[in-house]
Formats: sequence, structure tokens, C-alpha cells
Amino acid sequence: MQRPAFLGSVLTEIQDAVVATDGHCRITYINPAAERMYGVDASSAVGNLVSDLFAKKFVNPEDEDKLLTALENGGVWRGDKIHVTAIGEEMRVRVSIEVLTDDNGEVTGQLWVIKNLTSSLRDKERVTHILESIPDAFVSVDSDWRYTYVNASAERMLGRHRNSLLGKTAWDVFPCLQDSLPHQKCREAIAKGKAITFELFSPSNERWYEVSANPNANGLSIHFKDNTERKQEERHRLEFYKKTIFAATLGKLIITDPREIYKLTGPAAEIWKIRCPRDCSDTRVAATESVSNHFVDSYDTNRFVTCVGEALCNSIKYADEGIAALHVTKESVFFVVSDQGGGIPCLHLPEVALSPGFSTAGTLGMGFKIMIDYADRVYLATGPDGTTVALEFVPNTRDSAIQKSLLSEETAAVFRASPMIFRNDLADYSD
Repeated sequence: MQRPAFLGSVLTEIQDAVVATDGHCRITYINPAAERMYGVDASSAVGNLVSDLFAKKFVNPEDEDKLLTALENGGVWRGDKIHVTAIGEEMRVRVSIEVLTDDNGEVTGQLWVIKNLTSSLRDKERVTHILESIPDAFVSVDSDWRYTYVNASAERMLGRHRNSLLGKTAWDVFPCLQDSLPHQKCREAIAKGKAITFELFSPSNERWYEVSANPNANGLSIHFKDNTERKQEERHRLEFYKKTIFAATLGKLIITDPREIYKLTGPAAEIWKIRCPRDCSDTRVAATESVSNHFVDSYDTNRFVTCVGEALCNSIKYADEGIAALHVTKESVFFVVSDQGGGIPCLHLPEVALSPGFSTAGTLGMGFKIMIDYADRVYLATGPDGTTVALEFVPNTRDSAIQKSLLSEETAAVFRASPMIFRNDLADYSD
């Protein structure tokens, strides 16, 4: 039998089933995909009624009237059906039926394009089963921030049944989320087109979560992993480390948080942005000139220059950029450097503070040892959102010779060579 003109060789290659019928609903063509889907040969199917190929049921009963109306008007109908093959296998399919006409507008038949949804629906059911059984909360939103899926754990976390969330925007249900940290991070994930992970504390249930926001073609999937126990363990460990480090450094290194640092330092007298090694050098010179009238002893000036150089160098070693600020109080001069790098892991704090040569970046690693030895006090705040280091100098309060004698032999050697070390260190990051 000659195939109709609208059928080309492309129909043999596509994955969807294609069936053509004449004006009496008898099959005139089926492609290889239809042969595989319904378990028949084209030679035996052609000439038979389409109803011999499969029995059909409508997923939505009202679609039957819509189908008849569309076909009577010579149009196109698209919708989901259940097809039952000759051996009794049921398939959920998505069907497109178009009326075919000749040059005079007379109906000559129909063209069916059929996509088997069964496997994708089964995959979706498996994924849904997994998401409903995991202890982690999981939600998805569309491009308009409307909830499209909420699992059982998310219901418990949010304190809302999914029926009160689906189809609504997050801001409709939780106005406080507008412009919040989760909102900002989710927008960042969409803008960058890649997954972003951040930590979130929920005051409603006093739990900590590790949140992963994953953009996709339909919107955003958000996964909440309860990290409360780990955070509690980290907090206990951090408290122990704080006391140990404070004692081991004779009170010179204080682990704290940024708010406490800025309470202590007061407002900034000068601020510099650090983006490259040249910025480090320029800022060190400018800061030294700004505090020159506070340091009468050249030793005070030298230790300020050395510590500031190390702090600035670290800001581009461990993060893309940083901000430096000079603060002057009645008693002290503070130089504060902050960045938005990954922070220092809690487990590494003792090594960073107490072990010469230790580095989380595989670099020189003498930074904190030098700063602790030369500054009067070092305040450190670090976490996943970045690190802030505040160096405190109390001018002219110690005799230079006594102070130098207290330095370790190793650190004193580093101090003597510090200009060269600083230049070499910066050279590693000037590419």
C-alpha cells in the first residue's frame, strides 16, 4: 500500500507512536514506534480499525465530549488517555489527534501522535515515594515562586498541610520570607544557574537546617537537612576550643562573633576594599600612614605593618575579596579585615591558632602565628559566611626590648624576613 504524502522517512525515526487512519477509522499507516508500543506488525495492522489496535479510556471523562467537538469541527484534540493493548496491558498516554483534509477541505482521515507516559509516571511515583519517606524536608516551587510540591517532612517543618501551600507563593503564606536570607540565596541560585547550599536557623522550632537550593527548568527544588545535632556538637566543641585557645595564647587570641568585634572597635575611621595584591600593598601603606601619630616607638609601627600585611594577604588567599577597616579608640588601634570566604572549619581552629606552618589553603601558613605574636590581641569570628579578624594594638604600653624577648625564636626570624615573605606571598596570588 502506498503511504500518504504527509508521511516521510522521519516518522520511522521518532520515538512517539504515529498512527494514520482513513475517513472510516481504518489504519493506513503505523510507524515502528507504534509497532513496538502495541506489539503488532504494520502489515497486520494496516486495514484494520484503530479500535482493533487498542481500547481506550479517558482519564478525564469530560474530555470525550471535547474530543468529539474538536474532530467534528475539523480541529485538533490533545489530552491524556488510558490505552489497553490486545494483550490487556494498560498504558497512560498523551495523545494528539488531528483531522486530515484534502485540497477541497474534505475529511480524509486522522493523524494520531501518541506518547507513552507510563514509564515516566512510574519514575515519578518512585521519586515521590522516596521523597515522602525521607526525614528531610523537600519542597519545589515554579518560576513564580508557587509551591508545586511539599513532602510530609516539609509539612511538619512548616507547620502547614500541603493543601494550604500548593499553588500559593511562599510570600503569600509566609510574608516574613520576602527579602530574607533564604529568599536571597534562592534568587542567587537561579541567577547563577547552579545549586547553592547555606545554613538556616528556624526560630519556630529552634532547629538548624542545611539548605540546598537547586534551580531547574521548572523553577527551584529546595532540600532542608536537619543539622541541629551537628550544630550543637560544633557549639560545644567551639566553646571548648575558645577556652583552650584563649589559655594557650595567654589571652591573645579570642574566638568570638562579628557583632562583638564591632561593639569593641566602634565605627570605622577608614575603609578599603581588597580585590588584588596591589590593593593589599596600597592599603598597608595607607593604614600605616593613618596610625603613624599613634605609634611613637618604631617597634609598634613595625609590628602593625607586619600583622596588617598578613591579615590582608589572607583575605585574598582564602576569599575572592575582602574589606579592611581602621578603628581608633581611646586605648587602642584596631585593624579589621573581613571576607565572605568559606570560613575556617571548627576542627581546624586549634591548628590555625597554635600550629606554625598550618594552612587550610596549602600556603605559607604563618599568618595567625605571626599575628598572635605581634598584635596585643587578635579577635577571630569565622563561619560558613566568612571570616572577620580584628587586630588590636595598644600603643606604647610595653618596652620594645622586653616585647622582642618574649617572641619565639621562629617568629622573630619570620619578623626579620617579613617584608620579603609578604612580597613573595603576594606574588603567589598575582596571576
